[in-house]
Amino acid sequence: MAHSISGAFSKEKTDELYTPEILVEPIIKYLIKFHNKSNKKKLTVLCPFDTENSEFVLAFSKIKNINIKFGHIETGQDFFKYDYGDYDVCVSNPPFSKKKKVYEKLLKDNKPFALLGNAMQINYEEIGRLFSEYKIQILSFDRRVSYNGSPSSFMSSYFCHNFLTKDLIFEKLLHNNTGNKFIPSRMTI
Repeated sequence: MAHSISGAFSKEKTDELYTPEILVEPIIKYLIKFHNKSNKKKLTVLCPFDTENSEFVLAFSKIKNINIKFGHIETGQDFFKYDYGDYDVCVSNPPFSKKKKVYEKLLKDNKPFALLGNAMQINYEEIGRLFSEYKIQILSFDRRVSYNGSPSSFMSSYFCHNFLTKDLIFEKLLHNNTGNKFIPSRMTI
């Protein structure tokens, strides 16, 4: 099993790491706050890198007055080409190699978002520069959460725009999703 971000993306693997439930649970309360703040009877959430078995789609479908739009490039919905219609906020975990392009599209469209990603990306010059031009908010965690059961070498955070109640929020997690506490994502392609 890979213990580094570079080792996680060998030629045999893609740069998609499916989000475990433990990283979806914390964003729910902020989604509910965002919904309450929006004063809309029904909130439409876009999950454009997800299938019906994604932890985001499964969790959000249980929230009252939430409409979910989801899709994945493997099922014919390329985020950069597919028209999802109108939505209020985008919440997902885009492929690592597409993050900057995803941020650029959402920021250009002035859409609120909460995108899960590797916390190290803020050190990448082109993403750091982009984040300095826009008001980016961060929801970070006190643990490095595993996506595959092995200890992770990187921290995950939600990088948000016009979504959180504060610009920087830290959340405590009960565990890091490893060992006998490992629960894999149910998302399949």
